[in-house]
Amino acid sequence: MANKLTSEKEGDESNRYQYNLTYIMLSEAWFNLSFISAIFILFFTSRGYTFQDIGFFELITSLTIVITDLPSGVLADRVGRKWVVFAANI
Repeated sequence: MANKLTSEKEGDESNRYQYNLTYIMLSEAWFNLSFISAIFILFFTSRGYTFQDIGFFELITSLTIVITDLPSGVLADRVGRKWVVFAANI
């Protein structure tokens, strides 16, 4: 009986991981289409910014993500993801 419960639990977990993997792959594909980047470029050029300025904005955004990603992950492991997300939204 214990083997049956264990195998059912592993099957549920496997289905959940498969669903999550599919969801992540689809969301990454959607975000990598970069529709928003085209809108940002049009918006900033209409405001008078040069392509060099826009590239600098993108650089600052990317560096901020890279610099804060690892520390926030470590912090989430230590204090919990809920508190890190809460603090990030303040």
